[in-house]
Amino acid sequence: MGQGSHILIKNQTDQDWVCFHNHQYQMDGWGFPEKIESGSVVKVYVEFCENIFKHEHDDAGEVKYKFGSDTSANPSCYLEFGASYKHDRDVYVNLVNIPSNGNLLNKTIDLGWDHDGTMPFALYGSSGDYMLIDPSRWMEQTLSRIGGFPLKDISIPGSHDAGMYTRNGGTAFGRDCNTLTQTGSVGEQLANGARYFDIRPVIAAGKYMTGHYSKIIDATWQGANGESISDIIKEVNSFTEGRKEIVILNLSHTLNTDVGNASYRKFNDEEWTTLFQQLAGINKLLFSDKSDLTQIKLNDFLSDGSKVIIVVEGVDSKKLGEYYRKGFYTTKEFNVYNRYANTNDLSKMINDQVDKMKAHSDSYFLLSWTLTQSTSQAVTCSSSILDLAKEANANLDRVLDFVSPSLYPNIVYIDKFDDTLATMVVLKINDGRT
Repeated sequence: MGQGSHILIKNQTDQDWVCFHNHQYQMDGWGFPEKIESGSVVKVYVEFCENIFKHEHDDAGEVKYKFGSDTSANPSCYLEFGASYKHDRDVYVNLVNIPSNGNLLNKTIDLGWDHDGTMPFALYGSSGDYMLIDPSRWMEQTLSRIGGFPLKDISIPGSHDAGMYTRNGGTAFGRDCNTLTQTGSVGEQLANGARYFDIRPVIAAGKYMTGHYSKIIDATWQGANGESISDIIKEVNSFTEGRKEIVILNLSHTLNTDVGNASYRKFNDEEWTTLFQQLAGINKLLFSDKSDLTQIKLNDFLSDGSKVIIVVEGVDSKKLGEYYRKGFYTTKEFNVYNRYANTNDLSKMINDQVDKMKAHSDSYFLLSWTLTQSTSQAVTCSSSILDLAKEANANLDRVLDFVSPSLYPNIVYIDKFDDTLATMVVLKINDGRT
């Protein structure tokens, strides 16, 4: 038995994909179907061979699909899924002469290799105009289909503890295994399609950072600092320039860590105001007097480019002061139902979140597809937060088993937002809405 993984393939074109060539050499898993139907999502298992009597660098496979309307035996236009082990395990997709906006699309998409994970691929469009969706522009590229919907009627990908991809100081027991929830910066997550960000501001050594802290037995705080607020501002501004995307920053769990470990506390008014002054440097902030921002249609949000919404938990309009409705809003204007399962058991998490989605379908619902460390896992690092995230994300496509045109999450919220899988799941959910 060798290393295995899944490819999640989304055929969002107007035609079935029909296999006309399938060959593999000493692959222990190569489960491609004869047909991938239009509008479907299929999960294919691929496993490399690691037999001591075989040379693993000979492992390889390729499967080719033509469009269903093509009756030729050797089509010149097709998709090829391949696997090889030249220098390392690798999975890729070749697009060969795919019609796209009056041209022919010839491109190789390297899916890399994610052992025991899920690697996404999707193709969209109709005859003569097929396309790959750029995850950094997915709202803009699908606006013709979803633009008439309010935010409440679509799904977006979200990032839990979004700033915790790096550890920039912290406490004695705050380690990578029990503080890091992400592997890339907020800017990298934006590029992968994330649009809702859980930002937890802390003050550390006089600077505003993100943080991930917990109070242990009501006596001591343990945790770490992540990405700086100043870096997040730069990344958001760079991202929104020249795009039409909505970015939502949700601020919560504030903590001043400069007051002594036993005395960590939430921000006071002065500290909040200083943070607001920094965040006011974000470009393209949404100014609105609407009572419920989730009821604004995407076309209205994005009529003149990207918009950034900052939602501040635990404060009222008075505390927001001059910033209120000038990019900054309370949870009254953007009210999210967010209750995580608080378990490290995948089945329990799924059941918990699906039950909550059904019970709160009228709310702006956040599906927290996250697993939480047990105390022993956090202390011993036997399984890190990112280990648990890998398990949860490998099963993210199971969200699609529970959604319908009348039941769907508004935010698909994950740890380890380091690929486009959540974005592809969201696009599939939104396809069911249009």
